[in-house]
Amino acid sequence: MKKPNILVIMPDTLRGDSLASAGHPAVQTPNLDRLASMGVRFDNAYSSSPICMPARSNCISGLYSHNTGQWSNTGHLPAGTRTYMSVLRENGYRTAHIGKSHYYVHSGQHLESEKDYVKSLGHEDVLETTGPWATLDTDSILTDRWRKMGLLDMFRDDYLRRQEVGPFKATWPSPLPEDEHMDTFVVRTAARYLRDYDDERPFAVFVGIGGPHDPWDPPQAWADRFEDVDVPAPLPPTEAEAWLGASAQAFHKAMMGEPADKETWQAIRRLYYAKIAHLDSLVGELLDVLEAKGELDNTVIAFWSDHGDRLCDRGKVHKSVYYDESARVPLILRLPGNPGAGKGCESIVSINDIFPTVLEAAGVESVDCFGQSLVPATADAGATFHEAVFSEIENAGGRTTMIRTQRYKMVINVEAETLQLFDMQKDPRELQNLAGRGDMSDLERDLKDRIFRWRLETGTDLQGLGCPQ
Repeated sequence: MKKPNILVIMPDTLRGDSLASAGHPAVQTPNLDRLASMGVRFDNAYSSSPICMPARSNCISGLYSHNTGQWSNTGHLPAGTRTYMSVLRENGYRTAHIGKSHYYVHSGQHLESEKDYVKSLGHEDVLETTGPWATLDTDSILTDRWRKMGLLDMFRDDYLRRQEVGPFKATWPSPLPEDEHMDTFVVRTAARYLRDYDDERPFAVFVGIGGPHDPWDPPQAWADRFEDVDVPAPLPPTEAEAWLGASAQAFHKAMMGEPADKETWQAIRRLYYAKIAHLDSLVGELLDVLEAKGELDNTVIAFWSDHGDRLCDRGKVHKSVYYDESARVPLILRLPGNPGAGKGCESIVSINDIFPTVLEAAGVESVDCFGQSLVPATADAGATFHEAVFSEIENAGGRTTMIRTQRYKMVINVEAETLQLFDMQKDPRELQNLAGRGDMSDLERDLKDRIFRWRLETGTDLQGLGCPQ
């Protein structure tokens, strides 16, 4: 029996609510909706770390930040770590990485110098680019092309100007032609790889797309499409609840910003949605290439993102928090034959589940990791996978951990103080923090016990889990 091909598509900073098929009123995602109509859309998928590097490393390795040591955008996933790509390669797949990886901090040298490292994570073929901001000072196959075309200075001058004015004012489209936009380059490089593929082995291709990560710089034509589109207003900043303790009060204050004026948040959101629409059109190109090649029916497709973006919700932009606008991500799984076509799964899942999911979909024997295969949802969209999922990060507020059950979300710090507690059924927008309220003490104790058990269960035998020590 012929093994299926594997295509993993990962945009950067795509919110979990930003799919038309999930009911968003402003985004335009016909191709992602097409993909969802062929597979299962997971509506409660969470990042295991709501920031780029740890999330990406966790997903490809099936590990957590407390295993790899990546708590923020520093360090690197250890070379030689076992990944789902390395397991696929060991089982007869030709593996490829195309686009952004961000498993490590760029040295400033041309990415060609990092190729052996990326290969050590299981990729036979490597066509790597940086994300948007790193392209300011790190060269790759993309900047090589722009330099030859006389576009590199245009790009870098534009980004330096955006740095100078800051994210709330850098609200204009890319000056680059659409055909030379960073996201266009990455996806069309992948499309060319797939179109020209002639190996007898099945392929496993990862496509890392830089958008819709800030700056919000879609091609001009896509920005024009959203110029007058009505966009939902951001959530307002809120006052801290009176019952919160000192640490929770300080944490709440750090989570809130000054509300942006309407002109600003409209501009940011319109450009973000335009960047998503451009991304969606490029995903359509990948699907079309597979279909024209006769490989679509034999290709597993997994689509997910590393984290979301606050987009002026509660007066802030960017990620690194556990509110759903930052921590919840889109996840679509499509298998050959389209089992579960068009279904939505409400069960809580994690991006760490990608590792075992890809292996089971490929028919490869499972290996130990901290995730569960989501393949059963293609037979039963009502399937459940976890009693709880977890996320962790280190930032200016120190190390914090999130637990998300089907109903509740709680965040604690390293002193085990409860910083946030939300009833996600009654309060899906996370407007009322229940942390420290007297009638919540038993629930807090139970959720903390679950966090402690999770840390004990996932903090040992890393060599057996494929993480070099």
